[in-house]
Amino acid sequence: MRYQGAVVAGLAVAMLATLNCSGPSRRQSGAQPVGAVDSESQALVEGHRGGVFRLIIEEPAAIDPSNVADEGGLQIATYLFAGLVTGRPDGTVSAGVATSWRPDAGCTQWMFQLRHGTRFHNGEEVTSRSFARGWRRAANGGAAFLLESIRDVDTSNPYVLEVKLARPDCDFPRRMFHPVFSPVPSSAGAIGNRAYNDQPIGNGPFAMDGPWSHDRGIRLVRNDDFELGAKANLDAAELTISVDPAADSNTGLRAGAADWTRVAPTDLDSLHDQPDRRLIFGQATGTYYLVPMVTIEPLDVAAARRALSLAIDRDAIIREVFDDGLRAATSLVPPLTGMAAAPKTLDACRFDPVEARRLAVRAGLTAGTVLHFRYNDDGGHEAWSVAVKRQLETNLGIKVNYYGLPFVKLRAEERAPGASGISRGGWGLDYPSADNILAQLTTAAIGTADPAELTNGDNIGRYRNPRFDRLLDRARATVDEASRSALYRQAEAVAIGEDLALIPLWYTREYRLVASDRFTNVRMDWWNNANLSLISLR
Repeated sequence: MRYQGAVVAGLAVAMLATLNCSGPSRRQSGAQPVGAVDSESQALVEGHRGGVFRLIIEEPAAIDPSNVADEGGLQIATYLFAGLVTGRPDGTVSAGVATSWRPDAGCTQWMFQLRHGTRFHNGEEVTSRSFARGWRRAANGGAAFLLESIRDVDTSNPYVLEVKLARPDCDFPRRMFHPVFSPVPSSAGAIGNRAYNDQPIGNGPFAMDGPWSHDRGIRLVRNDDFELGAKANLDAAELTISVDPAADSNTGLRAGAADWTRVAPTDLDSLHDQPDRRLIFGQATGTYYLVPMVTIEPLDVAAARRALSLAIDRDAIIREVFDDGLRAATSLVPPLTGMAAAPKTLDACRFDPVEARRLAVRAGLTAGTVLHFRYNDDGGHEAWSVAVKRQLETNLGIKVNYYGLPFVKLRAEERAPGASGISRGGWGLDYPSADNILAQLTTAAIGTADPAELTNGDNIGRYRNPRFDRLLDRARATVDEASRSALYRQAEAVAIGEDLALIPLWYTREYRLVASDRFTNVRMDWWNNANLSLISLR
């Protein structure tokens, strides 16, 4: 789910496209919004078995878990397969195929005890070799970066999976949230096996009802032999493929041909007087931010970056552009991880134009300063980024050279050795750990030690701080969860609180409108997709 870096998932791209930044805000129009309900706060009620839940999606890049990275693929693979652990949207990890797990003293080796007798949809037993097979295939797939620390897997005992890592990782079980860690049966073959790619055989609560009909649709049916939790109530889920899923979902929901659609924060005002529909929102699993180029003037001193952050009125932009549909970020790490630094240690994530101007003068940001501001113009970022531009010019008295580029060209330009100024950025968590978002700021993540070379890692701004690197390494090797979380907070306090290596803006928030007249227990999963395992007929 990375928004920038080695993998740019379709999930992020689709999400950003919904933020079309058009239309009046609620405070401007005076309208009262429909009451959005936190997906996780809804009490589960007794429903009825049966029914077909209908969704409209973009053509997935892959539905084979070893190669899945985009939204449509994640929607399908998450329910075709069951991994070592079960993950909830609030970041809670519980048993899946693994009944228990434990690390060695340094978290470089992990042992997972597996259940006996769980089976794939074709009847083949799920064993430690099933996981090793899936992980070997995934090492060449679209989410391979999640497995890069794995060095060896011991499957000599079919019910014990022993994993050796190249470096300590005490949050390793949280990585298992991602379906790339799923087991696959012996019939899967190589990652390029077309037959398996189009009709994966999994071990999850749903199974394929025939092969993937490319550019048309995918149908999943309930697996009545599922043994790793409560069986699904839905008879089936039908996923229709569209070149414009957002528009077709909206039309389909109104016409009774779809049961779920995205809603952009800017469109919340239009959702009135619809008693047969419910608006829900998911947990914030990502953060938008600005990426300062920290090695080149004018942002090569922390005071200059702090001045930028204090000059931005996040709440005003959220109110005016996003219709109050997002939440201002007080940290880089999303709060749901329980590992975000306290706001008092990140006190530049606020609006203080007086202090901003004072720091700007101290840092040499004057009326003659030109600050380059790049954004990708193919992702719906124009309205909020131009609002940031205006605030920086008004509150700091500088000139902002603001321009948009296609995403690929943006990445090429900001990775160049002479890149200066700021770029738009964002990150969605692949799994619920602070490490997943903080790791992009390590020295190793720059991807080059030569300042005259292009960066090829996630640390685009070329931030370096050995103290931050050491804190992150200590956190990764700390078994006690409370102590580990405290170290992650300390690391963020250094990189964001002291150095402003990135400038947090707001957390993500996803909205969906669902057919509440037909279905109940409709919640979002970790990926903000429909949780097919819970949905019931009314």
